[in-house]
Amino acid sequence: MQGFAAANLLLLAVVTFVVGVRLLRVALRTRRLPELLFGVAFAFGSLGTAGGQLGQRLLWTQPGPFAAAMNAACFALVALSTLALFATVWRVFRPRQRGASAGFALGTGLTLAAYAMRLGGGDFASGNLESPGMALFHTTRVALFGWSAAEALLYHAKLRRQLSIGLGDPVAAAQILLWGVAGLAMVGFSATILVSVFLLHRNPLDLPLAMALVTALVLTTSVAMWCAFFPPAALRRHAEARSLQTARA
Repeated sequence: MQGFAAANLLLLAVVTFVVGVRLLRVALRTRRLPELLFGVAFAFGSLGTAGGQLGQRLLWTQPGPFAAAMNAACFALVALSTLALFATVWRVFRPRQRGASAGFALGTGLTLAAYAMRLGGGDFASGNLESPGMALFHTTRVALFGWSAAEALLYHAKLRRQLSIGLGDPVAAAQILLWGVAGLAMVGFSATILVSVFLLHRNPLDLPLAMALVTALVLTTSVAMWCAFFPPAALRRHAEARSLQTARA
């Protein structure tokens, strides 16, 4: 079961990296900020997470200056992806609202503080995952994914109202809904890590319930994220058919 859960985590890393690279290619063509921010968030987060895990197990297995530097570099990529996702939620949903810009500033400050705490506390040399900096980082991520999910679901509700009167794009509404679903799944994933590591002091993959939750949430995130950005034909047909039924009703 642990191997299956680890395989799902690898699947999520692959999905996020592919999505990120494709969005970066779109950003190069369109020169638009949302695609660039999304691409950075997904591609860098995947590289930092998967690179750190694989490196610690295969490349820099022994503690030392090189291992500490590589751990710090990989976590820096994850922190950068977090900052990019904070910026994405702000710029996509509420670019002109002071509250959202304040949320972005707060999230940025907490993410940088968490990185500084881990760096100053020697976490990257010791491999400590139960440090205050790590707790702050995961708590910030829970807030980030919660904000992202809430904004997506609120916007989906707005699009549903437009569809009910024959306006709007049903496929876009479905994509926004899936974005919200992926955000909710990531809230659960990050919360599971927090509870397992900082309350139970165990690796979530060593706890049967936590491992089952991680597996289900990672699978949900992978499928929802892929379909949100690259909706398959079946999803398009389903969304358009439901829109027609709603309009006729």
